[in-house]
Amino acid sequence: MRENIEHEGIITNIRNGVADVQIVQYSACSNCHAQSACTVSDKKEKMVEIPCNDMDFKIGDKVLIIGNSSIGPQAILIAFFYPFILLFCTLFIIYSVTSDEVLSGILSLTTLIPYYIILYFLKSKLKKKFEFSIKKT
Repeated sequence: MRENIEHEGIITNIRNGVADVQIVQYSACSNCHAQSACTVSDKKEKMVEIPCNDMDFKIGDKVLIIGNSSIGPQAILIAFFYPFILLFCTLFIIYSVTSDEVLSGILSLTTLIPYYIILYFLKSKLKKKFEFSIKKT
């Protein structure tokens, strides 16, 4: 059986059947008793857009964001692994052709620009693939 990814959040806005949910992400050491004295502790607030067809949701409601755990590895591949492979392969190929380190580095970094532009244009398709749902807590 698949496990779900769950985060608690608060609805900050609802428009056109889409709810903006604010979640607070804590680092692993956020519950430590020495947190106030430690500079490593981290807390980030993030906004997530989630489709909500149910009219029972209101601004300020506490909700639970639910996503399938199988989307995590897919997101890691798209965000980190594929760009790394693209960067490394381009660096290796250009350096083997030109033997110029600076040129190879610059050109391999510029290959990431089209990659992220393509991701931007595939945003609607990716939103469908990485879809979350919400329920009241």
